[in-house]
Amino acid sequence: MYVANQHTDLDLMNEYSVLISWETTADIIEGPSASAAETLAIIAAANNQEIDKNVVITGEIELDGTISPVGGVEEKAKAAMENGHEKILVPPNQHIEITGIEVVEVNNIEEAKKHVGLT
Repeated sequence: MYVANQHTDLDLMNEYSVLISWETTADIIEGPSASAAETLAIIAAANNQEIDKNVVITGEIELDGTISPVGGVEEKAKAAMENGHEKILVPPNQHIEITGIEVVEVNNIEEAKKHVGLT
């Protein structure tokens, strides 16, 4: 929430409550892998913008907006491709080659915003 707050004109930390609900078919969900996606979703909602639905992201968001490594990048990229996504954003030094989906490393939330169509 802290990083998202830095990318809006709203006071998300003090004047709003944010609830994120994920629909998934995954058997196991754990760890911080979705925190970059959650941050982008909050920024988009707060700024009344839409995210490019052909792009997904995995990565842990740090307080300074950098995106840190997570596990299971190859499996996540394959799942994204199988679900029709064209691009997956991954943390630095976690690039992999998967036929059928573009894999792009992003260092921080600013880079990620550009790939999903946020200003």
